[in-house]
Amino acid sequence: MNKAERSANRAQPAFAEILVRGMRMRCPRCSRGRLYDRWNVFKKACEYCGYGFEEREGNCWFFLYSTTAALTGIFIILILLWKPGNLFLGRLVLGVASICIIVFTLPVRKGVALALEFLSEQKGGTILLYDDEKDLHS
Repeated sequence: MNKAERSANRAQPAFAEILVRGMRMRCPRCSRGRLYDRWNVFKKACEYCGYGFEEREGNCWFFLYSTTAALTGIFIILILLWKPGNLFLGRLVLGVASICIIVFTLPVRKGVALALEFLSEQKGGTILLYDDEKDLHS
């Protein structure tokens, strides 16, 4: 592999690497910038590479709703299958645990959704619903 091929491979990170960046709540393009100003509030863009986070936030909602539904389904199945000694206390604990897991994993799931959005753009398809540049030239 020559030097040009190595630099081309370095420029396009692997699928798994981009997903890990999303899970770590880092910029999917450069991995240096943080995604959030505060808990679950996207920054406008990456301070290192300029990749826009805030403008892509709307494209993350489907993934967030899907993963929330999946987590909820898992907990409903656990409630139906698990028979604790004290039924009320067991279901209360499981209900509180499910809400905590859904809420506290939200920034990570949103980071993964942004990483998937980036992968989609990288493969040539754009899911971006609102593009400032196209609107400026129209």
